[in-house]
Amino acid sequence: MRWGFIILMLAISLVSALPKISLQEKNLQPGESLVGNISQIEKPMIKRENFAFYEGRKKVFFDFDFIFRNRTIYFYAYAHRSGRFTLKIENLLFEENGTLKSADFNEEFNVSEKKINESNASVTKILSIRPPFLFAGEKLLLKNLGDADIEVEAFGNKSTLSPGKEISFYPKEKGKDYVEKIKSYKNFDVFVFSKGKIKNETKILPTKFLMPKKKYLSGKIVSGKNQDLFVRLVNLGVLKLEISNVSSRDVGVIGFGNESFGPGEEKNLSVEIFTEKLGSLNGSLEIEYLAEEKKGKVVIPFELFAVEEEITDNSTKIYESKSCDDLGGKFCSKGSLCDGDAPITREGKRCCLNACVKLKDEEDSGSGLLWGLLIMAFLGAIGYFLYRKQKKIKGRPEDRFLKAEAGQKFGLGGKSKK
Repeated sequence: MRWGFIILMLAISLVSALPKISLQEKNLQPGESLVGNISQIEKPMIKRENFAFYEGRKKVFFDFDFIFRNRTIYFYAYAHRSGRFTLKIENLLFEENGTLKSADFNEEFNVSEKKINESNASVTKILSIRPPFLFAGEKLLLKNLGDADIEVEAFGNKSTLSPGKEISFYPKEKGKDYVEKIKSYKNFDVFVFSKGKIKNETKILPTKFLMPKKKYLSGKIVSGKNQDLFVRLVNLGVLKLEISNVSSRDVGVIGFGNESFGPGEEKNLSVEIFTEKLGSLNGSLEIEYLAEEKKGKVVIPFELFAVEEEITDNSTKIYESKSCDDLGGKFCSKGSLCDGDAPITREGKRCCLNACVKLKDEEDSGSGLLWGLLIMAFLGAIGYFLYRKQKKIKGRPEDRFLKAEAGQKFGLGGKSKK
């Protein structure tokens, strides 16, 4: 009995020592934030590639960030659209008693609007909090994304935010990390980190100065051709920042504008991209920047559609969700042209709904003409040679002299000398 108790206690201690994940809330509205943490973890080797978001089996993209403080990994993601999603954190390496271990986490969450009956009307109340954790002195932005007034109590202030209105705060330094409660149609926790040196903090700090004006980028591009994307950004901080790098794992980044953003400045960043893919392209741009030697990064999801040729005719139909087979069409081979309607389908190519007509082979016709000219030249050369030969035989001078001498000798064709 005693040994059984000891084994049970050892098992409990081992289980309790494992890292644990928790989410503040699993049911969100578009515009709210998914906030969570992984606790009881020592010396994690965490990177952005450990995080992935899925909608069913399809990988999707959310703007997210994380930081490691005092044996806890804090993370958040902006829920920008409705759906049922899964957060996967895979192959998270960490040390335990000098041994390298790994852990995987799967957490499901739902994003959907919630209608509230108020004053005989159905309305939505959505409070956007960006970012859900930050360092003391940085800007915290609260914005009403719903269609009804909301009451907000934060940092000792009470405010009423009408739809589309926003309010900002700069949390004070308290010499330690703390949680600020924000009260509204529901309660929110905001984590405020001290700027003092923390032994277990990450090197790259989640200083969210730079923010995109749109939740994601969309548009049509031409495969195999350099394209310019214009990303509208705003500096929400109080420091000047410089764009240091733009990258993507989903498209090639050829170059970007050498831009700097002053405090509160809003403008476009030009990013030149390239892809040889066709059809739907789901991915993200990672924009890195510097602000007084602090590194920051903003990830902007994109949903692009790549076509094989530039579309100049506005009447061309585009079916991004339907295949050529769905429309009962076919792709014309090289050297053929569609005799009729040819919309662009989700493959990114023109789908012929009628017959494909073979074009005249210019190469074959050109080579035939060349052979005809060569034959004519050859026959002309032979004719000229025969003509010259015949003319020489009839008109040689020695032949005329012999004929005249023979005539005089035999009395042919003239008088003989006496």
